[in-house]
Amino acid sequence: MKLAQVILSNMPNNRSPLSWVVFILILLVMIPILLLMIILIPLMLIINMIKLKFFPNKTPKNFITPFGFARYSQVDRTVLNYPWHDIEKAEIWNQEGDTFPVIFLRSGEPVRLKGITSEQIKTLCTQHGIMFYEEVVIVQDV
Repeated sequence: MKLAQVILSNMPNNRSPLSWVVFILILLVMIPILLLMIILIPLMLIINMIKLKFFPNKTPKNFITPFGFARYSQVDRTVLNYPWHDIEKAEIWNQEGDTFPVIFLRSGEPVRLKGITSEQIKTLCTQHGIMFYEEVVIVQDV
């Protein structure tokens, strides 16, 4: 709407040749911008789809949702949801010098939440009444 207003407000209405200069300059600027948008936006979408198809991100991403936690994996093309009512407790683990929070489901399965800070987990656990243990557990692979 603004683009149409700019073009129409600078539309020449006199017979003098200088009144056309501003209108032509605006068109000379707007037409290449519109052409670039028409070409580049679909091109970027196609490139991103090819990258996702052939070069997926190997590390899953963890998200905090209003309903719990979600883990998105591009490699497996799956989203796993961990609702609040399935979480039994949360701890902080230290493995190879990397400290990260871990939640334990009611089934006993530990879920590592790398990329989410322990302060966020602590706040969310207190909001939802989940036990949070602040002691750092050192985990070593044998």
